[in-house]
Amino acid sequence: MPRFSHLLSVLLVLLVPGLLLTACGGGDSSGEDVNTVLQETFDGSGKKVESGKLDLSVKLDLDGAGAQLNGPLAIALSGPFENQGEGKVPRFDFNLNLDGSGQQFQAGAVSTGSAAYLRFGGQTYKVDDATFKQFQDGYVKAAKEDGAKKDSGPSLQALGVDPRRWLTDPKEVGTEEVGGVETIHLTADVDVPRLLEDVNRLIKSANNLGVGGKNVPDQLTATERARAAEALKSVKVDIWTGKDDKTLRKIELALDIAVPKDEQKKAGLAGGKVNLEYGISDLNKPQTIEEPSNARPVSELSQALQALGLGGGAASSGSGSGSGGSGGTSGSTATTPSTGTSTTGSASQEYLNCLEKAGSDSAKVSECSKLLTQP
Repeated sequence: MPRFSHLLSVLLVLLVPGLLLTACGGGDSSGEDVNTVLQETFDGSGKKVESGKLDLSVKLDLDGAGAQLNGPLAIALSGPFENQGEGKVPRFDFNLNLDGSGQQFQAGAVSTGSAAYLRFGGQTYKVDDATFKQFQDGYVKAAKEDGAKKDSGPSLQALGVDPRRWLTDPKEVGTEEVGGVETIHLTADVDVPRLLEDVNRLIKSANNLGVGGKNVPDQLTATERARAAEALKSVKVDIWTGKDDKTLRKIELALDIAVPKDEQKKAGLAGGKVNLEYGISDLNKPQTIEEPSNARPVSELSQALQALGLGGGAASSGSGSGSGGSGGTSGSTATTPSTGTSTTGSASQEYLNCLEKAGSDSAKVSECSKLLTQP
């Protein structure tokens, strides 16, 4: 992916990545000063995000993106989480859904705080101890470098993001109910260069956790930020904060992109729209997060993803190397049929059983992939 389009890659990282929180119609004005509401919402003092349900979604409708993004794409990450204290990985049970280009993809991740599991094709896989330790170390490092407090869950503050740095001309829309909580709804314009500074902080957080991937840079250069700012023709933000506790419940970003003509070929993108939504419901309420049963070794998932042409993103296991996302556990080089059939239910289990029997024989693995296209 060309470096000009790294901004889109960054948006996908945190998705790569939810279901939208419900917001009912607007109500009367709260009568409070807008700047004071923003200050209380984002200063982080005394705000605890210990548990809740995370909802994160990205919707892209881009023009001229070629084969990489052909048509609208929607990514959603959602599920409960519960903080375990300083130096510990939170407990969570997240579901990932991707829908675009005629394809559907579903996966998931579970953390019990002491172990991690991945879900794919209706089967659960246990991450090896070395890889989990690497993720744990990355999480602790990211928390320390971003100044996250021990009571911080997956909040914007914990990621080093402070919208006060880039919000301009804020206005109150009214009071609304979001996820069963009375909130104050604010809207504002965005100072794009300052927003991109926070994007750089998000990249750093993702890389510290080892989830950045090869398409995400260490940082956006000053030149790249200037080009991205030129391409972002319009950025609007909506914020919903608790009327009583001034704790963020939901934030939406709407971006209109128009890439300069002399950059379009390099970017593989002419323009389009990106909508990002982030929200937390059931704030600081107990969450049910259970340890999965009948989990198989994650090495089997690595092999399955390689057969699907996604092997570079699977967690390594077995060797204890803890390489965290290398995905190279077998010699399989099989590729996926071009159809967008998703692997679920009994067909998925037959496919996985076939892979287990095939071992590292690429010809047999290729035969297994035919199961993905059977009606």
